[in-house]
Amino acid sequence: MKQIIGLLFILIISYHLSAQAVILNKINYYPKRDSDYYFRPICDLDISGNYLYGVVNFEDKILKFKLNNGLKLEKIIGKQGQGPGDLIRPVALSICQGELVVRDNVGYSIYDLEGNFKQRFRAFTSNISFLFIDDIIFTINPHPEEYYLIEAYAKDGKRLYDFGDKFIRLRDEIFKGLNPFEIEKNVYQGNLLSDGKHIYYANSKFGKIIKFDKKGRKVEEKDITAFFGEKGKKILKKNQEMWLDKGIDITLTHSFKPYDLFMDAFLSRGNIYLLGSEWVPGEKDREPIVEIICLDANSLTLSSKYMIKRAKDERFFCFAIDEQGNEPTFYVSMEDENGYVISIYKK
Repeated sequence: MKQIIGLLFILIISYHLSAQAVILNKINYYPKRDSDYYFRPICDLDISGNYLYGVVNFEDKILKFKLNNGLKLEKIIGKQGQGPGDLIRPVALSICQGELVVRDNVGYSIYDLEGNFKQRFRAFTSNISFLFIDDIIFTINPHPEEYYLIEAYAKDGKRLYDFGDKFIRLRDEIFKGLNPFEIEKNVYQGNLLSDGKHIYYANSKFGKIIKFDKKGRKVEEKDITAFFGEKGKKILKKNQEMWLDKGIDITLTHSFKPYDLFMDAFLSRGNIYLLGSEWVPGEKDREPIVEIICLDANSLTLSSKYMIKRAKDERFFCFAIDEQGNEPTFYVSMEDENGYVISIYKK
């Protein structure tokens, strides 16, 4: 049996190498066993200069790390509560021009990069993803009765405008146990990214990237499913079955297993990185290889692929990329034998 597993792994490696994938190696991680601070899962990461910021959902806080041949915890931002600067189950963050915006269960909180609270506004709907750029907060529209894709808000919560079209018409009658908001949130799951000139919407369920200018005019649309090979075809087929054809009934099971082409996306220096999913429909175990797909943000064409060999007990959550050196450095929030950590990978 071990020989068969070894042969299968060699075949998987050979396939990825044939696609010119770059093998990434873990060079460091935080926290170490002798560290004085440990954290629960980090659900979102972003980088500004020489600092990495992470959202710890279950601890109601943001961690600020200095990138210094590893990671050094510099500051803890926020705490549980409902007062100014407090957070309730934060889920995402976005950084632009010296300001840090955090989305939690009740709205958006804005801090400077040292963690000093500046302002907040309430938002009572569960946005799927958001982006902060040029003093505007862009979010994916979660309202099932509205057909535009993205809406824009000022920092005081004033709604500014909307743009883009939702590209799937859903049939509520084929779903049981899921309300329309939950259906929309799952189908339009993805990431909003920006290179400063354009806004990108990357959909993880159906493998679509839509590129807009900052006024909301569509520039390009691309199907990226093929970049994920046979795995991508299986995930797309399964999602079409679940969300478009047969629907989902959770009245008995009370849950379902979602499938995404990628777990997270990050844009850095003209490159869009997609952290490939660990799951393939029909498989009981996670994939032994985690792929990172790199696209040229200008042309939306495949630029390169990276590959991480995943140990059986490892789970990946999100990532961020630092491209200040000759080769990109990948910071991955994950769970491994050491607990919940941020692992650092390089070529």
